[in-house]
Amino acid sequence: TARGPRTDADDTVTYSYDANGNLATVANALGHVTTLSNYDAHGRVGRITDANGRATDFSYTLRGWLSGTTSAGMTTSYTYDNVGQLTGVSLPEGGMITYGYDDARRLVSVSDALGNSIGYTLDKLGNRTGEQVRDASGTLSRQLARVFDNLGR
Repeated sequence: TARGPRTDADDTVTYSYDANGNLATVANALGHVTTLSNYDAHGRVGRITDANGRATDFSYTLRGWLSGTTSAGMTTSYTYDNVGQLTGVSLPEGGMITYGYDDARRLVSVSDALGNSIGYTLDKLGNRTGEQVRDASGTLSRQLARVFDNLGR
């Protein structure tokens, strides 16, 4: 059980665990219960059912990375590079989100199946000094610049 900082309202959250020590339920102050179940041998949750009874199933790669989620017959799939960075998300309606990284394994781009994209410019410390948003035709629709001092502030 965990109690939040509020004194004017009950903000207690109650946790329960299964025989293997895996989180089994989370109940908020209103009595809404989320259930976690179908854990695999590595302790990864296989199903989460929310307080409304909607279940989401989870699948994993051999390396233990999330490979897919399915809820109400709709599946989202995840792909990774060889170091475990997310490279793609296939959405249930057929869309795709792609993530790009530089040689230092820092996120430098995000794009969707329609051709919309966000590019990031990074300094030597990895701070995002620039952001360029482009529409499907490649037209720059928004640009943002940031300045950091030597301490990254």
